[in-house]
Amino acid sequence: MAILDDGMHKLPGVTCSHCSLGQGCVIYTTRPNVCRDYYCLWRSLPEMDETWRPDMSGIMMIPTDTPPPPGYLFGVTLILTGSPDILRTDKFAGMLAGFVESETAVYLDVPQGVGLFSHRSFLNDQLAPAIAARDLPAVKALIWSCFEALVAKPAVKLTADTVKA
Repeated sequence: MAILDDGMHKLPGVTCSHCSLGQGCVIYTTRPNVCRDYYCLWRSLPEMDETWRPDMSGIMMIPTDTPPPPGYLFGVTLILTGSPDILRTDKFAGMLAGFVESETAVYLDVPQGVGLFSHRSFLNDQLAPAIAARDLPAVKALIWSCFEALVAKPAVKLTADTVKA
């Protein structure tokens, strides 16, 4: 995720220099306003516990930055910030299924590297039948298939022109 603010500049695909694995922000008390004003989505959802912290789960949950498709009131983007192994877990599939069943538009966002745009996929249409059938192995296989498709897409370099597009 890119952060371009007066108090902080961070390219997509780069972990913040102030983030310590398992500890979180090491400058928390003096963090810039862009960080101070940000409230992690997992913290606002009562069913999410501390294990969903991005530095612990490898997933950052943010409200979708574009309007959700018709029929959805809210959207959430799940940004892979750690090992893709989280995508194969029952825990991740269950969380994602909860969003889909509550008619929340869900996107998987896979960073492509430093200075590159991440790739994003809308998951609801692909996963809804397997979720409705309560077929956990199929849900997990579909999540992994979506991940592999995103990784296979060509990288797009972040430039002033592509940011404006």
